[in-house]
Amino acid sequence: MSRLKLAGLITIRSTVIGLVSGSVTGVLCGLGNSMSGMVSGIILGTAFGIVLGIVSGLLLGVITSMFFYPLVRLRLYRAIATIIATVIAGSGAAMWGPWSFSSTSMTPISAVTIGLGSVLASLVAGWAGALAAQDITRWYAQVSTDHSLRTATFAISPGWIGVALLAVAGSPRRYLPLRWLVCGSHDVISCLPSPRLYTSVAAGFRVTLPIIFVIVLIFILLKKLVKRQ
Repeated sequence: MSRLKLAGLITIRSTVIGLVSGSVTGVLCGLGNSMSGMVSGIILGTAFGIVLGIVSGLLLGVITSMFFYPLVRLRLYRAIATIIATVIAGSGAAMWGPWSFSSTSMTPISAVTIGLGSVLASLVAGWAGALAAQDITRWYAQVSTDHSLRTATFAISPGWIGVALLAVAGSPRRYLPLRWLVCGSHDVISCLPSPRLYTSVAAGFRVTLPIIFVIVLIFILLKKLVKRQ
C-alpha cells in the first residue's frame, strides 16, 4: 500500500466515523425537542462530525505516512493518534457554541446553558475522537501485519455505546449535573462573576478537566495492577 493511499484511507475512515458519531449525537441531543429541533440537531451534528473527521483524518494521515510508514512503534502511534483525534474533535466542538452564539443576546441562564452544553459537546466529541483513533490504529496494525489485506475489517469499538449515553446526558435539558458541579447550590448569577457564554464555558472546563484527569489516572493505575497480578 502506498503512502498516498494509506493517508487517503485513514482520512476516509475518520470522515465516516465523524459522520456516524455526529449524526448519532445530534439525534440523541435532539430527543425531547420538537421535530424541527431534532432535525436541526441532526444536521448540525452531522456537518460538524464530517468537518472534524476530515480535519483529523487529514492530519493523522499525513503524520502516519511521513513518520509511521511502515508501522514499527505501535504504542507511540496509538498515543499520537489518540491525542490528535481527541484534541481536534474536543476543541472543535468546544468552540462551536461560543462562535455560534457570541453575537446573540441572552440571559444569564441561557448563557450558562449554552456554555455548559458546549463543554459537554466537547467531552462527547473528544471521547468519540479517541475511539475513532483506536479503531484506525487497530485497522492499520492489521494491514501492517498482513500486507495482503487491502481493506481489513473495520471494527467499531463497543465504547461507542458509552459515547451515546454521554450524548444523552449532554442534551441541553439534561446539563444540570454539570451545572451543579460548577455552582453547587448557589444561584448562577452569584456563582459566576460574569455569567455570560465564555465564562460558563471556562467554568465548565475548570471543573470537568480535573475530574477526567483523575478518572484516567485511576484507570491507568488499576490497569497496571491487574497486569502485575
